[in-house]
Parts: sequence; C-alpha cells; structure tokens
Amino acid sequence: MNNIPPIITDPTDCDVYKWSMGNFLFKKGYLREIVGWQFFSRGDWKFPLGFGRALQEQVDSWADLRFTDEAISYIEKSMYWLDYFYINSYLKTYRFTPELVKINVIGHGTYEDISVSYEGEWGQVIFFEIYLLATMSELYNIMTDMDAKRISDKVADERTIDKLKRLSDCGAKVAEFGTRRRYSKQMHRRVLELMIKHAPDVLLGTSNAMFSREYSLTPMGTIAHELIMFMAAKFNPAIANELVMKQWVEVYNGALGIYLTDTYTTKHFLKYFDLLHSKLWDGVREDSAPDTDKYVDMIIEHYKKLRIDPTSKTINHSNRIGSVERIVHMQNYRKDEIRRVFGLGTWLTNDVYPENSELKAVDWVAKMVYAYVDGHKKYCVKLSDIPDKITSIDPATTEHYLQELYLK
Repeated sequence: MNNIPPIITDPTDCDVYKWSMGNFLFKKGYLREIVGWQFFSRGDWKFPLGFGRALQEQVDSWADLRFTDEAISYIEKSMYWLDYFYINSYLKTYRFTPELVKINVIGHGTYEDISVSYEGEWGQVIFFEIYLLATMSELYNIMTDMDAKRISDKVADERTIDKLKRLSDCGAKVAEFGTRRRYSKQMHRRVLELMIKHAPDVLLGTSNAMFSREYSLTPMGTIAHELIMFMAAKFNPAIANELVMKQWVEVYNGALGIYLTDTYTTKHFLKYFDLLHSKLWDGVREDSAPDTDKYVDMIIEHYKKLRIDPTSKTINHSNRIGSVERIVHMQNYRKDEIRRVFGLGTWLTNDVYPENSELKAVDWVAKMVYAYVDGHKKYCVKLSDIPDKITSIDPATTEHYLQELYLK
C-alpha cells in the first residue's frame, strides 16, 4: 500500500464537455456503443517504481464516487442545456466501474513503463479520461517528490499573477482548461483563486465542473475529438464532421456553438462547414494549427466567402499555449476582424518548474482507439493539423484515412 489518499474525490472534478457529450449520446442513442480507449505518453516519460500499483489503488477508489443530490442540483441548474431525463434517470443512477480500467506494468529495474486502457459502453466510460489523466499527473509529482524540486508556492503565485496582469492589459479573455494535466488539485484551485482575485475581467469560466460550482463560475465545454472519431469509424471519415454538426444542432438547438475543427484537419472540415452551419455555429476552436495566423486567415476568409460578418464569430485558441507573448500576438492579429478567446490549461495549472530546468509538465493524453460497429472492431484515428498530434494504434487505418480524405 502506498497510503496516498484518493486524488479524485468528487465526480464533478471533471471537464464539462463530458456532460455535454454524454447528454448527446443519451439523446442520439449512442450511450451503449462499445468503445476502447488507450493512454498515450508524448515523450520519453519514465514512471517511478511502484507507480502502477499506486495508480491501481487510485483507480479502484473511483468505485466510491457518486453524483450527490447537491451535484445533481448544480448540474441541472448550471448546465441548462442538458436533458432532464439524462440528469435524473441516468446520472442519478450512474455507478463507476473502475474494473474496466486495465493497467499493465513492465519493470526496468529503476523505473516502470505503464500502459493503461479501458473498454466498455461509451456512456459508462466517458468520464474516465479526465480522472485518469488528472490522477496520473498528480500521482507522478507525488511519487517523484516534485514538491522538493519545483518553485515555491510564493514564487508560483507571483508567476501566475504576472501572467494575469499582462493578459488583462492586452484585453485577453480566458477559459480555464487545466484539469487534465494539472500539477495537483490544490494547485488548480490556487490558480483559479488568483484569477478570480487578480483578473476577473480575464476569466470567462472553467471547464472543471467542481470548481465552477465551488466558485460560481461559468461551466465551459462543448465537443471533443472522440465524437468525431467515433462517427468516422461507424460511418465514414469523409462525412464525420457533417454528421456531428447536424446531430449536435438537433440536440442543442443553437447552444454550445463552438466547433472543434482539426480532427481530420481544418482544411477538410471547412469543405463541410457550409452556409447553414457557418451561420448556426458561434465559432470554432483551434487546437493544433502549426501557424495560428494562417488559421485565422483561413477562418476569416471562409466566413467572408459565405458573406458572413466574421466580427460576429469567435475563434477559441487552445493549442499548447505557453507564453504571454504568444497570446498577445494572437490577440492582436486581425483583432478587429474576429473575436478571440483563449483556452488555457497546463500553462496555468502546471507551470511550477524553475526556469532553464529540465523539469517540465507532463504531456499525456487518453484517446478513443476503436469502436465496435456491427460486432466488428473498427479503429479510430485523430489526424490533427500537425503530425505530432496524430493519434492511432493502427497504422493501416491511419493511412486509409489519409487517402480517403485526400490528405496524402
């Protein structure tokens, strides 16, 4: 036993899009689709000895989680776009099933390699991604004694306050997206407290439902790559975005109107972002553009081509943003031609390492890797706008997608 207390102690310590997605699955009949997920480490990360056992203990603790009456009441009031029956007939009776998570460990003498996967009904496993990643990040920091290596809380506060002041000075608006790769739950809480105190004009809300409830913030979240990836596997990658846009509008009737463009590249997405949907959706989220200026140019020109005023639309930039200078540049680039919002995550909630140090925040993801379609396993692929974010466990399917979408 590692005697590390459970890290996830509240089921609402999770990103809001898991509820918007779950509700969509409920309304459209996808809750019981069988899907598989896998953990991916971007980079050469070595886990300390005992990490796999400690992670198993953390995952096992999820069995005790329940959506309390208080949480259900908050969800119902704040996430007004959710269906009454999804909340009161599904979430109220939801039980966590940590036994679906499979953790494999390969020891190497001084460190461990870890593989994590899970398979089950989509509605059942939908929350696991966020719990898993937040747990692994905090557990890694505990077990590598990172508190003794990082900057002090005082210096971390000063670093955050300086960022917030400069963001306020340039007029930036921020949605806090830092749950998955936060340093710790405590650090996450502290960052939000500093944002509320020092830059309330900057903070639009948070993707974390627990903290949105605790601090009376706007809960923020819409669509994830997993939905578009599933539609591609079940139907066809060429029409996946088109199907998601159509069905999302049918479910939400105009609410939650920021679309994620890069699952099969933004260039491909724009072919299906027709006049109707370009008018219906409030804007787009940029999550992997290699050149944000070119992305902005492309989106503005798309709207202009359709005779839509770009100033009525929004771009949410959320791709590995790691400096005030970059935000200031994006904020000012064609600033009067389209609205700009920034989804900031790791740079806020896990920026605690000394300057010029080899220490850095983790860069881990968990992605849907297959779905069962008519009893047959179909692999899922995320292509992205940049090659290093391509995610798949089947090279042949990835190659097929590239050919199918005329991207190669």
